[in-house]
Amino acid sequence: RLPKISPATQFEDALAWNARHRYWLDEEPGGQPLLTSIPASRNVDDSVALLIGPEGGWTADERASALAQSAWSRTSMGPQILRAETAAVASLAVVMAAWQAPAVALD
Repeated sequence: RLPKISPATQFEDALAWNARHRYWLDEEPGGQPLLTSIPASRNVDDSVALLIGPEGGWTADERASALAQSAWSRTSMGPQILRAETAAVASLAVVMAAWQAPAVALD
């Protein structure tokens, strides 16, 4: 299936998105790598949402709001800070590859 890519959205509206798996990419240290956040048991029909920040990073208020949302898993693409458009393509590739491949243990 092809992903649905939403246009730029107000942050508060994006936090309200409904998906079975919700991943918030944070450039600050402390987020679990996206690849290891993906569950070992997944279904091809699962919905997945990726919340990717603006160029320049999240504001302190945005970060606090996202952290307060337990539905979103705080993740990262690693120690390098990627440009917003690069983070979008890279994270989408990780998610699409994971959901198209058979479930494997990511130890």
